[in-house]
Amino acid sequence: MPYEILSGDIVVAETGTFDRITVIDTARCPLYLKRNDDFAGWLENRAIDRHRTNSRVLKRVLRLSEKNDQATALHFNAATITDNFWVREKGSTLRYADVRFQSNLFDQVALHGSTSGFLLNPSRTPELTNTGSYEKCWKRLDGRWNMIKRESLAAIFSEVFIYHLGAALGFPMAKYRRYDRDTVQSEDFTADGKYNLQTARALLSEDYESDFPYNCKLFEKLSPDMLKQYLEILFMDALCMNYDRHIDNYGVLTDPQSGAVISMAPNFDNNLALLTNDLNKWEPVMGFLGDYRDLFSEYPAPAVSMDQLSAAIESAYSAAAAEFSTEELRSLRSKSEIGQFILQSYCVICNPSLNCVQYMNLDEEPELQ
Repeated sequence: MPYEILSGDIVVAETGTFDRITVIDTARCPLYLKRNDDFAGWLENRAIDRHRTNSRVLKRVLRLSEKNDQATALHFNAATITDNFWVREKGSTLRYADVRFQSNLFDQVALHGSTSGFLLNPSRTPELTNTGSYEKCWKRLDGRWNMIKRESLAAIFSEVFIYHLGAALGFPMAKYRRYDRDTVQSEDFTADGKYNLQTARALLSEDYESDFPYNCKLFEKLSPDMLKQYLEILFMDALCMNYDRHIDNYGVLTDPQSGAVISMAPNFDNNLALLTNDLNKWEPVMGFLGDYRDLFSEYPAPAVSMDQLSAAIESAYSAAAAEFSTEELRSLRSKSEIGQFILQSYCVICNPSLNCVQYMNLDEEPELQ
């Protein structure tokens, strides 16, 4: 069946089969489709992870008979919250206003597997194109879309703390805050359609996922500012031991009207960093940091001093801790342990000759009552 791929109401590409596409509007066409003649692959990367338990519940609630990723994405025209790309059958008169998501009745099905969804009539939901391996949902709060994601206590703290740490250092960060006992909340940083998020998968293949110098050259070609922003993400990954940075959890923001690349997307998805690392001896892992140390010997690390980093840790811990109970904080790594881990990592990647010890006496932690 022939399909049209649209950006808003503008046809940017079309296909007669899943095997070949014809680009019509080069500027506005999704970057992935400009780089890959692979409509099926593009659809598959827009579909909910079929291995998520709640995705199977959701599909039953929505009475989906076909379960493959392409059919899942196409069920609601492959539309998503984070960009304005979508698909329609060739000859269809559907408009973007007809497929754009305005509400979501199935958030609790996607997040918690709630069987209350069986009481509802199937209707359009952004959950079928809500990607990633963790149980999550889109929810409108105060008139804006927010991602709510289920995580462990340590992962929630890591997300919130790393957001505050990066913000204190002046880096673009997706905003995270605790939502309830076992979930974290992040506001949609595409600002309800002001930008399109296009992940790094659109620009490079998994073969280059951890090839930092190759990726630096790619972003440097886009602009010096893009390279700077990419290095800031890697700097934070190194400090906080985020070993799960991959081509689907960072990317670029583009202008829906012109297709132009505006900037890197803010740093997001740090749930498998910092406190989630179950190390026998909680100290920097040289095998992990080696690639970053080599990178920052070739490219400039962000201009952050030890004094600035120490102050940022203090500020970030205070802001994050305010969202957790005393009992919960007791069960996590202390501020001193977190601070020492980050400062030691900084010394390894930026200045191995620096005496870190003098900076590790963070302000005395108040006794937890």
